Amino acid sequence: MDTLDDLVDDGVSDEELVHELNALLFGGHETSATTIHFFFFLMALHPDYQESCRREIDQVFEDPFQAPDGNLTFEALAGLKYVERCLLETMRLYPSGFAIMRNLKKSLTIDYEGKQVNVPAGTNVVIVPWVIHRNADYYPNPAEFDPDRFLPEECAKRHPYAYLAFSAGPRNCIGWKFGMNEMKTVAAYVLRNFRLSTTDKLEDVALLPNVTLTPQRDYTFMFEKRIHK
Repeated sequence: MDTLDDLVDDGVSDEELVHELNALLFGGHETSATTIHFFFFLMALHPDYQESCRREIDQVFEDPFQAPDGNLTFEALAGLKYVERCLLETMRLYPSGFAIMRNLKKSLTIDYEGKQVNVPAGTNVVIVPWVIHRNADYYPNPAEFDPDRFLPEECAKRHPYAYLAFSAGPRNCIGWKFGMNEMKTVAAYVLRNFRLSTTDKLEDVALLPNVTLTPQRDYTFMFEKRIHK
């Protein structure tokens, strides 16, 4: 991957360099923050799933090898499999990158309802994960929150491009592993110390198609402090 020095050496202008930096900072912060916001809202709406996450988190924190002095290790994050499935399901329902746009450099032939359709070079193409993630052929009862959709055996049944929370292929998100660990960390420390509830319902807050999928206002949460023995 090019470093900033490489970009300068390649003759990239100051304006282009600022655009690259904005992309890195925005892409790494906004998407994770938005997703964890949706995750906590879904956990508040589904206390049973929240409690399953908490049991897994407590087990990790109570293992001195995974959380020495109460600090999660990198290995401990890898063990939060149920939390990960809940995050993946959150991003299925609420992909922060709800639409991906590309300009074709080469012509493309696609199969559409059994017909071969040629899409010429220069065409602007929009791929919409929001719609793909709600395809009932891949996700039965698509409006329901169900983290078991991301059990390994369930994932193996689906087309690899049926899930595009981090895009896919050679242009997928370069920081997806970091983003997942970042969100797992926030989820673990919050759910370890608080029980979440909300007075909001899904239909109470409109979703805005900004650069990322954004709730019209912040969801309302109530935090109940947990007392550890």
